[in-house]
Amino acid sequence: MGIPIVMKQARSPAELFPSRTSVIPKPSRRLVSSVQTQLQNLFNSTKGAPARKATISDEHLAEKIVDLINKHHLCGDYVAALLRHSTGSGSDRPYKKTKVDAIVYSEGHKPTDGLPDWRHTRMFIGFQSGGNRFDPFDLTDNSCDELYNRIREGVYHQLSVYAYNAMLHQHRTAIYGLLLNGPEFRAMRYSRGGLIVSEKTNYVTDPAALFETLARFSQLSAEAQGLDPTATLLEPHSAAFKLMDEYAEDPGNDMDYAEGTIVPPYISLSDIASPSPMPAMAPSTLATPATDANDPPARTRMTRQRARELATLEDAAARAIPGHDSDLDPEIRDDDEDPRVFKYVRTRFRESLQDGWPRYMLEVGPEKRKFLVGKPTFCSVALFGRGTYGYVALDPKSRQFVFLKDSWQRFYEDMKTEGHYLQILGSGAAKDYVPRLLCYGYVGDTERDPADMVEENDDMDVLREYRHYRLVVKDVGLSFDCIENSQQLVKCLFHCIVGHGFAYKNHHMIHRDVSSGNVLIVPRLESAQKKGAGKKIVRWRGIHCVNGGSILLCISV
Repeated sequence: MGIPIVMKQARSPAELFPSRTSVIPKPSRRLVSSVQTQLQNLFNSTKGAPARKATISDEHLAEKIVDLINKHHLCGDYVAALLRHSTGSGSDRPYKKTKVDAIVYSEGHKPTDGLPDWRHTRMFIGFQSGGNRFDPFDLTDNSCDELYNRIREGVYHQLSVYAYNAMLHQHRTAIYGLLLNGPEFRAMRYSRGGLIVSEKTNYVTDPAALFETLARFSQLSAEAQGLDPTATLLEPHSAAFKLMDEYAEDPGNDMDYAEGTIVPPYISLSDIASPSPMPAMAPSTLATPATDANDPPARTRMTRQRARELATLEDAAARAIPGHDSDLDPEIRDDDEDPRVFKYVRTRFRESLQDGWPRYMLEVGPEKRKFLVGKPTFCSVALFGRGTYGYVALDPKSRQFVFLKDSWQRFYEDMKTEGHYLQILGSGAAKDYVPRLLCYGYVGDTERDPADMVEENDDMDVLREYRHYRLVVKDVGLSFDCIENSQQLVKCLFHCIVGHGFAYKNHHMIHRDVSSGNVLIVPRLESAQKKGAGKKIVRWRGIHCVNGGSILLCISV
C-alpha cells in the first residue's frame, strides 16, 4: 500500500510511550482478573486461550473499552469519549457506512455530543471487529485480493484522518494513537517523519499490556505527548484573544489594493502638535482609563518614547491586575509609520478567526517573539513531510499584520534556512524583490526526537529527519491568480527576473524552484505627485519566495 511506516520489531506497545518515572503504576490483580473475565465473555473465549473468532461489532467493542477506561481510570486523569461519524458509502468506502471510535481528552474537555473536539485531543483510538483484513500494519499478509486490500487501506486512511485533524487543529510535533482490532491492539506514533507502529498484542489474554500502555501515556507530559510547548492555546477571555477580535474589525481606513488606486496621505503624529507629557498614573488608573460610559472603547496608540516612560508603571499595573496577560506589550510603533493596511490583508485575518477554530500564540526565533494566529490560510494536505502551514498573523507588539510560515524542513548537513537567505538578499540590491524578513528560527529543541529514532538493520527503514521551523515576514502577498491582465503578468514576472538577476550577480545564488507557488504579488505604495501633494498610488510588485532547499549557491561564477 506504500504506507510510510517503521515497525518496531519485538517490542511491546507500551515501549512507544517513554515513561518519566522508573515505576509504572500497576492495577491490582483483582482489577486485572475482573477486566479479563469481562473481555473473555465479550469475545467468547476461555481463560488462558486466545479469543475465538470475534462476533462482536466494533461499535460494541468501542463502548465496552471506553467504559472500562473511564470507570477504572486506566488512563489516569484523562477521559475517553466515543466518536460517532459517517465514513460514507459506495466503492470508495467498502468497509463501513458508519464508524464508532474514541478520543482521549484531558479532564474537563470531554465533549458530550459525539463530535470530536480537536482542540483538546490527546490521543485517538480506532476500533475494528478483528482479523487481518482490518489490520493495515500486518505486513506478513501479502494477500492480493483487491477488496481485501481496499478494506485495509480504508482502515489506514481513517486512522490517518484522525492524526491529520489533530495536527491541523493543534500545534503538534507528534500524535499517539491505538488500534484495537478485535482482541488485539497496536500502539502508533505519527510524526512528520513517518509512523512508528508496535507489534500487535492480545489484550484479552493479557489485559495488563493494555493497562500499562494507557498508564504510560497518562504519565507523559504535554510536550512528550506531542504538544508544541512554543504554542499557547488562547482562551476566549484572554487579552490576546480579544485583541485579535478587535483588529479583525474594519476601522474604515483600510486601503484598496487594486493597482493604480490613489491613496490619500497619512497624517502622522509628527505632523501635528506633540501632546504634553502624560502625567504619572496610579496602576488602577492605567488599568481602567476614565471615559464616558457611552464612549466606545478606544485603541491605545503610543510612541516608543512614551512607552518607555510608562514601562515602570505598566509593570506595576500588570502585577496589580488579576489575569493580566503579560505577553501583550502596549502598542509601540514609529510616529511616521503608516498603520493602514490593504483591505485583503485584514479580510484574510478576519476569515481566519472562524468560530470553533482554535487560536494560538506562537513563539518565533531565538528571541521568542510572539504572534497571534487563527486558522491557516494555507495548509499542506499531507500528513507526513514538510507539513507547511501559512497564517496571516497579528504581531501583538507592533499591532501589524504579518505572514507566518510554519513548516518542517528535511535535515541535511550545512543546509541553510529560508530566513538565512532572505536576510542576505534583503540587505542588498534584491531587497525590493523578496519578502521583508522580520524573524525566523528553529522551534524548540533542534535535536532529533528520540522517539523518531529507530535502530538501523537490514529489516528496518529509518524515519526521515525533519526539524520544525518558523519564519515571519512583513509582506502578506497575493498569488499570481489575482493578475487581471497580461500587462500585470509581464511586469510582475519582470520584477522576479530582475530580483533573480541581483541574487545571481551579487550573491552567487540561483533559485531552483521558480514555480507558481514561489512567486507572489505585493502591493506597494509609490509617490503620486501628479495626483496631489502627499498622495500615493498602489503599484504591484512581483517577488520571489525561497526556502532552504530551493537555493543553489554557485561557487564558481
